[in-house]
Amino acid sequence: MNWTIKILCFFLLAFAGASPVLAQSDLERAVWAEMNLARTRPALYTDLLAQRRVHYQGTTYRPPGASFGLKSREGVVAVAEAAAALRRQRPLPPLAWHDGLAAAARELARRQSRNGELGHGSGTMEMRVRIERYGRWQETIGENIAYGPDQGREVVLQLLIDDDVPGRGHRKNILTEAFRAVGVGCVPHPQFATVCVIDFAGGFAALPPAEQSSGRENHGK
Repeated sequence: MNWTIKILCFFLLAFAGASPVLAQSDLERAVWAEMNLARTRPALYTDLLAQRRVHYQGTTYRPPGASFGLKSREGVVAVAEAAAALRRQRPLPPLAWHDGLAAAARELARRQSRNGELGHGSGTMEMRVRIERYGRWQETIGENIAYGPDQGREVVLQLLIDDDVPGRGHRKNILTEAFRAVGVGCVPHPQFATVCVIDFAGGFAALPPAEQSSGRENHGK
C-alpha cells in the first residue's frame, strides 16, 4: 500500500460532505467551516491576511481592541508570505466531515486537556493508531494541532501563517488536494486555553460501531 503520513504540530456552511452524527462543538464546526472557506475561496483569506498585517508591531500581533499582544518569531514576514501563497492557490473541493476522524482527534485533545501534554501522542495514542481504531483511511493521513485560539477563524489563520514552522506544513495540510476527509476535536487546555486537533485523510471508511475501540482504557490518566 502506498501511503504518506504527514505529522505536524501546531461548517455552519452547507458544503458537500458526510453529515456529522457525533455532536460538534461550535468551535469544531467553525474550524471545519473556515478550513473549507480557505480551500474553496482562497482569495478571501488573502484579504483576511492582508488586514491582519496592520495589527503587527514588530514581531508582536495585537488583536483589534485587545490590551495584550501575541509574540511571534517571524512577525509580519510570515503573514505576507502566507498571503502570497493563498494568492497563488487555486480553489479546492471542501473537506468532508467524518465522525471517525473527529473521534480520533478528540481522543488526543481530551487526553491533553486532562494532563497538559503537547504533541501528537505516541504508542497507542499515535495518530495512525488512533485513526485506525475508528475506520480505514485511504491514500494518506495527516494531523494539525493548534494551541491557544478559541475562534475558528483564528485557529485557521494561525495554521495558515505557520509562524516559525519550516516548510509551512500546517498550511500545506489544509490546502493539499490529497486530503478530502477531516475530523476536528477542540477542548480546553490547562496551559494554552484551547487545543484543537485536526485529523485529515485522503478518504475514510468508518468501522461498524461494534468494531470501533477507544484508547481511553489505556490512556485515562
